[in-house]
Amino acid sequence: MNRTLRVLRAFILALKMTLRGEKPIPAALPPIVIWSRQLVERVDAVSRAADAHGLDKTARQNLALRLDGRMRNVEFVLATVRFHAAQEYPSLFENGLTSRHLNAVYATNMNDQYWVTCLLELEPLQAPPLHSALDQLRLHLENVPPPTSN
Repeated sequence: MNRTLRVLRAFILALKMTLRGEKPIPAALPPIVIWSRQLVERVDAVSRAADAHGLDKTARQNLALRLDGRMRNVEFVLATVRFHAAQEYPSLFENGLTSRHLNAVYATNMNDQYWVTCLLELEPLQAPPLHSALDQLRLHLENVPPPTSN
């Protein structure tokens, strides 16, 4: 009975707010969610810097390096890091910030960080604006928020 009253009160409050044109105050996002969204922006910044330096998507696909025993191209690495930040991490966050989900994010992030560090060593990516964007991406990957700050 108590639960029914709470639901009814919440419904009435929501109805009143709707009639007045008000919206509920959104809950503050956990730092790791904000970090993930910023990660997408950093990857996009690297792609824009590469485009500006003459390394368009096709050129990035033709520029390969050996990662974990396999040949991977620069575009694949950037697309993978972006996919993790834009798709995989938010999917995990939607299911709760449990230790299992956070461990998956940290493990994936560690691999992404390694891959980006390897990109920093490629000669064609040494142009200052591009190298700087890659280094900013690497720094962002290194600064994933700890679980206690969420």
